[in-house]
Amino acid sequence: MKFYIDRKIKIGYFSAYFLLIVCYLLFFTTNNQMLEEAERNDNTKESVTKLELLLSQLKDVEIGFREYLLVGDEQFLDPYCLAGPELENSVKNIRNLIDNNPEQQYNLDVLQGLINQRLDIISQEINMFKQSNNIVNDAIKKLSYNGKLTVDSIRQTVLSLQTSQKALINIKKPQLIGFSKTIRIINLGSLIIATLIAIYSLFTYTQEYKARRKSDEQTLLYRKQLEQRIEQLNIVNEELTHLKGIEKFAATGRMARMIAHEVRNPLTNIGLANDQLREIINANEEINMLVDMIKRNSERIGDLVSKLLNSTKFVELKLSSISVNDLIDDTLEMDKDRIELNGIKVEKKYLANSCGLLVDVDKVKIALLNIIVNAIEAMEPQKGILEITISRLSNICIIILKDNGTGMDTEFLSKLFEPFFTSKEKGNGLGLTNTQNIILHHKGNITVKSEVGKGTSFTVSLPVSYGY
Repeated sequence: MKFYIDRKIKIGYFSAYFLLIVCYLLFFTTNNQMLEEAERNDNTKESVTKLELLLSQLKDVEIGFREYLLVGDEQFLDPYCLAGPELENSVKNIRNLIDNNPEQQYNLDVLQGLINQRLDIISQEINMFKQSNNIVNDAIKKLSYNGKLTVDSIRQTVLSLQTSQKALINIKKPQLIGFSKTIRIINLGSLIIATLIAIYSLFTYTQEYKARRKSDEQTLLYRKQLEQRIEQLNIVNEELTHLKGIEKFAATGRMARMIAHEVRNPLTNIGLANDQLREIINANEEINMLVDMIKRNSERIGDLVSKLLNSTKFVELKLSSISVNDLIDDTLEMDKDRIELNGIKVEKKYLANSCGLLVDVDKVKIALLNIIVNAIEAMEPQKGILEITISRLSNICIIILKDNGTGMDTEFLSKLFEPFFTSKEKGNGLGLTNTQNIILHHKGNITVKSEVGKGTSFTVSLPVSYGY
């Protein structure tokens, strides 16, 4: 019984497939014929329109020439000066549209000759008009009469061409209607076959369809649950990353304060001892040089300790409201000279409704400027692209600063915000540490993604101010 049903299903499907193939071939052949006829019909209609346009161009030439004879101003000859190539191009276009009609091609040859003849007569009239000191004499009038006869012949030839083309349109119209009816019949047959196949398939595979649908619903449910869990994991991971950053920054601050406490006292003693040595020892050039060296390096160490403390200590904020678009624009203006000098292209992708921020404007500008300067230095001059994208997620404003510079590897990224870590010869490695300090004290977050050879992307998140 099962074998009989399977055989019946196969026969039904193969029969339906064969009928559909036949219908498709008939449809394809008929449709191609109809498209060819429609294209020829469109060409015929277009040729009628272009013939009318040709007459209009010739009319402009006649009007301009008549105005020239009346006024004597050569500006009116502009249509005539341009007429030769334009009219020749118009005839060429019409010829392409009726290239399969020898009789019409002959009429076009006649038309081209008449147009050339008329343009030649106008040229003679212009020369005679100039020679007669802009006076219309009898010779010009005679040429004008001949020109009128030529124009009448042109109109008659164009009318003959249009009449022939319109007659072709009327002849082709029933053929197009016949093709259209045939296609409708084929489409109807295909629709009937497709309907029968659909009914046959629905009747045969109802139970299997129900089982498959149940399985798909179960799969969809599992997928949604998996996506929710992945989303939850991503949120938790972001929170963990943020907490790790805060913890790491706090540990850096504690270490900085400890170093400052342990280093400043010995530095003070060294400074005092150095001053006393200068007073006790009989000064000479070499001793003075060594004493100055001790003092200079002690002051340098003290300065580095102060910078380290400043980059990790609690930031006192002077809050004011500003839109994020204005904040970015002002920051870019601060580094305008460096951007122009290196030929950096800045691409801004701002929100139509800018996020409003309540921040210490000067400090946040410094934080963003540190990122922009690093991006400029990482990009090749004249080829760098700095892309700044602003978006909003709930009550968080997100600023993404992306460059196409050299990029960084994983090991470099892991140490990026650590104090004194830098790849620059003259850098102190505290810029990004200070940037992180400023962003964190604004209850924001800063993350970075990078790939060697493909650039770096900094993402700064700041809370949107109340009322925006």
